[in-house]
Amino acid sequence: MVSSLRLLRPARAFLLVAVTTAAMVVSLGLAPRVAQLGSGPDATLTVRAKGSAGGERMEIRVGGTVVGAFAVGTEWRDYRVETPSAAGAPGVEIWFVGDSMNPQDHNLWVDWVSYGGRTYQAEAPTTFGTGVWQNGAECRPGYHYSEILACNGALSFGDLPGPVEGLPVEAGGGTLIAVTAAGSVGAELVEL
Repeated sequence: MVSSLRLLRPARAFLLVAVTTAAMVVSLGLAPRVAQLGSGPDATLTVRAKGSAGGERMEIRVGGTVVGAFAVGTEWRDYRVETPSAAGAPGVEIWFVGDSMNPQDHNLWVDWVSYGGRTYQAEAPTTFGTGVWQNGAECRPGYHYSEILACNGALSFGDLPGPVEGLPVEAGGGTLIAVTAAGSVGAELVEL
């Protein structure tokens, strides 16, 4: 399997393109980051999470409604719930509830949320946190670029759109290629 990374440089501009294939992800022993969509009108929302002590309580909320509650272990694991519709998931939040220091500090780590063929990182600049410990200032709401909920609170991912047209419904039926690209002036070219 060949993967490529190309940097195309028009005059005074740059474009960095990262290409990942499902085969590369599997060959590295990593879990694919594409949620398998449910059948019918429902879609699966997947949350990759772990706890610092074990037994941390996590709630997955869509549109303010709890759609799943879990006791989270100390190893990274994917937690899946069905959402009301594959058309989109409004107001996706991952809540840490029941924070405790007894017998040790309990924290919830959320790596990412996957829905509709897209993955959303917890430490992305668009993820709002209300239970994130920030620079010794205790837990305060804000955009903290963090995947750790140290206090009762949530990571809010916002409204997530439904499946991407043309993406396979189930992983393994071919090779999925995900391209993430950013340019500096807007006229850059991407080759795949």
